[in-house]
Amino acid sequence: MARTRQLKDSSFKEAPLIDHLEELRWRIIWAVVAWIAGSAVTFNFLPFVSDLLRRPLEVYANGRNFELVQLRIAEGFTTSFVIAAAGGLVLGMPIILYQLWAFIAPGLTRRERGYAIPFIFGSLLAFTAGLSFAYFVALPFALPFLLSFFPGVKVSLQLGDYIGDIITPLVMFGVLFQLPVLMFLLSKIGIITAKFYAAQRRIAVFGIVVLAAVITPTGDPVNLAIAAVPLILLYEIGIVLARIAESQNSRAAKLSAAATPTDDDFDD
Repeated sequence: MARTRQLKDSSFKEAPLIDHLEELRWRIIWAVVAWIAGSAVTFNFLPFVSDLLRRPLEVYANGRNFELVQLRIAEGFTTSFVIAAAGGLVLGMPIILYQLWAFIAPGLTRRERGYAIPFIFGSLLAFTAGLSFAYFVALPFALPFLLSFFPGVKVSLQLGDYIGDIITPLVMFGVLFQLPVLMFLLSKIGIITAKFYAAQRRIAVFGIVVLAAVITPTGDPVNLAIAAVPLILLYEIGIVLARIAESQNSRAAKLSAAATPTDDDFDD
């Protein structure tokens, strides 16, 4: 009898954890569904998306001697799925971000849950800005540098390798450009302060330079600076946004304290 009661109490205590895991499972499922749906849409427009990915190379070529080749039988097939998967991530990002927010929202206050729309909108805007920066700025500078070491030779690029080299910085810059949004949100809900961000500036700059070296196709100083400098500026913008968030929180706390009745008010 005592053992049965103990098992019931144990099940009752474990129920919240089980509920959280079930909630997490469904959020992941919906995020994957959004990713697959976005991938299907991208696959349907594969010729258009493929032309966009080849455009940086074609703009640089401009009459130069180069070709994009397929060296394996299934390379075109597998590369098409890589393109579709990357496009699905981009198209499914709004729903993926919503599922992330919906999972953590129950643990937040009502005021903190009100940041959902600004968080999702800001993340999408930052992700788009990162994609645009990589496509229109970083890649046009990186490709000429990489392809001009041996002038006069015919450049043959393998299809899968080229698409991978293009998609990787696109996605990585899209993710990294969300840094100010994340910093603002963490300060808004009181997890990390702007003072902490400022104190860790040197470590952050070092980490950004390392990341920039990883995501850029070349390690030369020019292209490394093109990738690292904007990310460092984004970190500084994040510090400013964090201070704004703390200022807003301070004003809200003062207004709340002024609106709260004191003991003297009750005595009157």
